[in-house]
Amino acid sequence: VFSFGVPPAGGDTRPYAIEPDATAASYFLSLPIAAPVCAGVGGICAAMLQGDIAYTGALRKAGVTVSFTEKGGLAARAAGEKLRGVEENFNAFSDTFLTLAALAPLLKDKTVLTGLAHTRHQETDRLNAMATELRKLGQKVEETDDTIVITPDRAALARLSKDAPVAIATYKDHRMAMSFGILGCHDLHGDGRAWIAIEDPACCAKTFPYFFDVLEHMRQQATFPVVAIDGGAASGKSSTARGLSERLNLMHVDTGSHYRALTYALLEAGVSPDDVRGIEAALGRLKVSSVVEGRSSRVALNGTVPEDACLRTESVNANVSKFAAVPQVRAFLKDYQRGQKDVACERGFAGLVMEGRDIGSVIFPDAPLRFFLEADQAVRAARRAAEGQTDAVADRDRMDATRKTAPLTCPEGAERIDNSRMTLEEVVAHLASRVKTWRDR
Repeated sequence: VFSFGVPPAGGDTRPYAIEPDATAASYFLSLPIAAPVCAGVGGICAAMLQGDIAYTGALRKAGVTVSFTEKGGLAARAAGEKLRGVEENFNAFSDTFLTLAALAPLLKDKTVLTGLAHTRHQETDRLNAMATELRKLGQKVEETDDTIVITPDRAALARLSKDAPVAIATYKDHRMAMSFGILGCHDLHGDGRAWIAIEDPACCAKTFPYFFDVLEHMRQQATFPVVAIDGGAASGKSSTARGLSERLNLMHVDTGSHYRALTYALLEAGVSPDDVRGIEAALGRLKVSSVVEGRSSRVALNGTVPEDACLRTESVNANVSKFAAVPQVRAFLKDYQRGQKDVACERGFAGLVMEGRDIGSVIFPDAPLRFFLEADQAVRAARRAAEGQTDAVADRDRMDATRKTAPLTCPEGAERIDNSRMTLEEVVAHLASRVKTWRDR
């Protein structure tokens, strides 16, 4: 993020909004063509002044859904639809034609892009450069003065890159490098190995110096499973999450312990759940960090991990749902909890499994692996009693489900699992099979 100041002229101190680059956004919005991901780009909107936002229309024709929220644009493959070839006049937004042309080998039918005569006089003869590199990949390409027609041949892609990546020239043109960089995100051989090589990635240095770093980070995130497990008290979240963590080498995060740790700290500070100002002041004095012990990430407050015995006292049990209902408390932890995915990546885990009451609805609402565990109230009460705990599960359920902020609920699209009559091993095996199916997609 860059900021700069301009001295006001004539006393004009009004703020001016500067739009983000719609062309740069187009590369990441195109990712769902190359990989089964949902890609988001902050700050862009359908009403942008830049003409290149029209590229989203071409993406929709290819079978990508593009939607806009207050936070920006979101792109994903259209459910149940195959990616298909596009016919589009790119005259008004020609900087983006290279991206769709580079991805044309992955589309089902012929792609016809027109209105491109002027692109022959840009950083390079872009139309000819694209045609030349696609032919290296075994694609049938027809080229006229202002048109490129690409007939896809996926078999040729696999054949030509079987023994070594195909080298792609960039002609000192950053858009050539970035377009083929998106194509390279496609797992052509199904084993993650590179199948194209960009000869001069540094040509992006002036316009987008960290493009390939960002792309690699997104690639890792897209292939890194996040398993969200939600449920009420004693629904089996912790046992299931730990079992799945051990089976698949996932980093385990118990967000319930986060709220217990904050509850303990706030009670020690003499703050009650209805003292919002006191809560805000106390939170301002706390710094959260992570300590990974075995496969579990534990929250540390001001560098210290609270002892388990402190988190399970009757006082903490009686107040944790009350503090968890305070918006300031949940906001304090939200970014920290989302950041656990990066912690898991950095520590070399194969993925992340996070348990709680709002993981699939608030923390990771876009996670493809979301589960909601439930069980009969009598079964859950017996589980708590067997643990020697004094939680009143019915009271906890009522408080968690009726709070205004992030209430306990089965997230839309999550898989609901009643484990009243299932063994722990059966539940863990079921979730593990779901993770395997996702990895093999």
